[in-house]
Amino acid sequence: MKNNIIKGLIVATIIAITSVTIQSSYAYNLDKSYKEALVRDSGNASYTVKNMAPILGEKELTKIIKKYDNHPEYFIADVNEKGDQIGVKELTYRGGFHSHTTASDGKMEPIDALEQARDYAQKVKSKHPFRKYPVILAYTDHYNTNGCKEVIDIIQKNPEKYKNVKIILGMETTAATHLSSDPKEGTRIHILLWAINPYAPEYENINYYENFDIAMKDARVHEDWPDYRLVIKYTQSLKYGIVGIAHPLRYYVRDRKYDDAKLKEVMNELFKEYSQLKGDSILFTEGYYQPYKFDVSQDIYNYTADLAKQYGIYRTGSHDSHGNSIFSNQ
Repeated sequence: MKNNIIKGLIVATIIAITSVTIQSSYAYNLDKSYKEALVRDSGNASYTVKNMAPILGEKELTKIIKKYDNHPEYFIADVNEKGDQIGVKELTYRGGFHSHTTASDGKMEPIDALEQARDYAQKVKSKHPFRKYPVILAYTDHYNTNGCKEVIDIIQKNPEKYKNVKIILGMETTAATHLSSDPKEGTRIHILLWAINPYAPEYENINYYENFDIAMKDARVHEDWPDYRLVIKYTQSLKYGIVGIAHPLRYYVRDRKYDDAKLKEVMNELFKEYSQLKGDSILFTEGYYQPYKFDVSQDIYNYTADLAKQYGIYRTGSHDSHGNSIFSNQ
């Protein structure tokens, strides 16, 4: 009896290991052309496609987004109150798809964020050895891809060290909505670009700023941002990358100070309009944006997430980290 149990455990372990190996091989081939482009466009002769393994391409990322769509807990570190970090302690947290480093207005160097992700991934692997994605970290600095390039270089030099971390190369830019339910000259909105080629010159056309300092100053005062629909359509025309809406409630709450009834009206029009922009890639929004959990009513939090699903928009989440921790907004 005991021998049969041991044999059963051995067989189960072999099957699990084989499955992980097959999945890794599949993921490698899934976005191979994307990783080949990263190597080629980097201009660095020492870079290899194999060492790009931690980088998530559009196809693999899309599968993850679909799988995580009904799991807000995967994006939540603070469960009951700000700072409790229960999701991190209990290892239910699986990633932040939106973060900032010193490449823009964040406090962490790109390597510091990567090291935090690595340490957490090791804890996850020790308790859940067969979890395919221990943690996912997105680099989405404002108006530039310098942090993405830096993290690629770090990973290329030591791929084994970061093998349990998955990285999204991205960027965040500013645009504007012009909704009939929002009778203003246009309300600011942030757009997230994921699984991009940070070496591609086309992203300079999205940024429309000469440097970061001008961008950050300008983005706070002027109301001549490009229409978000144009930004999305342009990004969809590029060879690599998917594009979505960051923290959809933010500027309607912070700048316009709309009540919940008005927010529901605006969100309904925004998501309806956005859903009509679907091209070959998926649409997403930060329906599980961590700061909303405590900064808006539970009613509008749930309404926004449910409405996105109604319109066929996948829900993702983040802490939009700007501070010294990838698990916090501060």
